[in-house]
Amino acid sequence: MLLIGAGDMIDLAATHFAAKAPKSITVANRTLERGAQLAARFSADAITLTELPERLAQFDIIVTSTASSLPILGKGMLERAIKARRHAPMFIVDLAVPRDVEPEAAELDDVFLYTVDDLSNIIKDNLQIRVEAVREAEAMIAEQAAKLSALARRPHGGADDRGAAGTSRSACALPSSSAPAVCSPAVRRRSRCSSSSRAGSPTSSCTRRRRRSTAPARPSAPSCSRCCTTSTSCPTSLS
Repeated sequence: MLLIGAGDMIDLAATHFAAKAPKSITVANRTLERGAQLAARFSADAITLTELPERLAQFDIIVTSTASSLPILGKGMLERAIKARRHAPMFIVDLAVPRDVEPEAAELDDVFLYTVDDLSNIIKDNLQIRVEAVREAEAMIAEQAAKLSALARRPHGGADDRGAAGTSRSACALPSSSAPAVCSPAVRRRSRCSSSSRAGSPTSSCTRRRRRSTAPARPSAPSCSRCCTTSTSCPTSLS
């Protein structure tokens, strides 16, 4: 990698590209002393601009940003460098205004030249992609929020364990007004069932069963031996 210049833009570019661990970095500047100061921070080499014609073919990536009013890299210089590289591609980023690279250099087949204008268009495209991504994210959030709101407003279906007044679970299932109530065995043991309408007077089958089961047992008929001990004769029904 070749960095042309020693200003703030090249400093930022050197910081970024050094983190990518390139094979080598070289800093070219008008004054060798200032270029060497920047190169020392990134363990890079330093050369002067006058050495570029002989050294240019060694670099795959070139980032340039100087305050020069005239182009530093001309089309002819780059064409010779490409021939020396046997047409190996060369990637150039020109961050200078005015430009450090002649615009005609972009016509070379193996030179990929990007200027500030090109980078601005790339930034606009990336920004548009991010804006569209934000819109998609907002639509997804609105859709999920609407589903959640509808779910929160939906009444609870079916019988709950406890109703609004704290009543217990319904004892019997009533399929219709004319059909009798259906009780589970556990419910029949512990609670009354909702009754079916019969002759205009609702009567619970579970209640009737409970009453029969809890009614006091009738006294058994007296035995003949007991009767005879208290009477002179046994009753006719026991004789």
